[in-house]
Amino acid sequence: MERPGGALEWGSTHTSTFELKKTGLLVLTRKHVPHPSQPRASVPTPRPSIAIGGQVIQPSPSHRFLGVIIDDQLRWREQAVHALVKGMTYVLACRQLTIASKGIRAPFICRLYISVVIPKLLYAADIWATSSLSQDLHDIKKALRQLRGVARLLARVQREAAHQVTGGMASTATDVLDFHANFLPFSQLLHRVCARAALRLASLAKGHPLYPLVRRAATFRRHHCAPLHTLLHTFAITPGEMEAITPVRRAPTWIPSHTTIIPKSKDAAKESHDEDSSLIRVYLDGSSHGGNVGAGAILIHGTTSHHLLFHLGPATHHTVYEAELVGLILGAHLL
Repeated sequence: MERPGGALEWGSTHTSTFELKKTGLLVLTRKHVPHPSQPRASVPTPRPSIAIGGQVIQPSPSHRFLGVIIDDQLRWREQAVHALVKGMTYVLACRQLTIASKGIRAPFICRLYISVVIPKLLYAADIWATSSLSQDLHDIKKALRQLRGVARLLARVQREAAHQVTGGMASTATDVLDFHANFLPFSQLLHRVCARAALRLASLAKGHPLYPLVRRAATFRRHHCAPLHTLLHTFAITPGEMEAITPVRRAPTWIPSHTTIIPKSKDAAKESHDEDSSLIRVYLDGSSHGGNVGAGAILIHGTTSHHLLFHLGPATHHTVYEAELVGLILGAHLL
């Protein structure tokens, strides 16, 4: 930052100076050194401080960046506690809406939990909660036993939400509460959130800055494994096997090979029919009349004609658009 042409010089020339008092220093390492007075004990490696522009910046045990608390050992304990507090705060706020006499009904509490509490609780979970992912998603009891670390801690939030929905006793088992509240087991919920994040990363366009990193992370590492490696390995996702689907089937400059002519009136349509000298002509239509919906098609070949009719049913169960599609099928069948 202090070199010629560095960040400090750029900030001074662009009237965008850095506030060094707000700068944080985070030294990431899990190494330990022997304790100076206890031979059998060890302490974390001392973190050095740095000086920038005359301002000495001391290392901190954790730092918050984009809403995620990163600790100096990347164990995510502070982030898990922060997510638990935030989730319980929102769930307890929802409790105020579930008063027995005039509160909202259970289905709306479920929607609040799914749409509000879960996004707040599992924000960026694909970064800090990957250590709790399990390979087995089919055995529910095994998945509950494998809830460890942050997942077991955060499962308390869903248990509290399930209590509000069902009104069950405090001694009711968690899996029973989830079943009656129509909640996914928390292990599967965590898997679903992380799987969505992994699929979004694997389907990035080639011009995206993260595209080469995701491609390299498809090769799993047993040591020094990043959360991205864990995501792609857990869900067996290979970025190179993703199918690219274009949002539109035709380019804006596409010109159809056929000509579309819409007569302005019935008389004009009749005149167009009389003037047409084609050997084969097909007419089809779908409509609603008298509370019923139907379709028809007629094929004229020279002096002979063939027709097909189909009655879909009452207008309360079918639409005219559906009848138009049936008319196209009848016309294709006649051809």
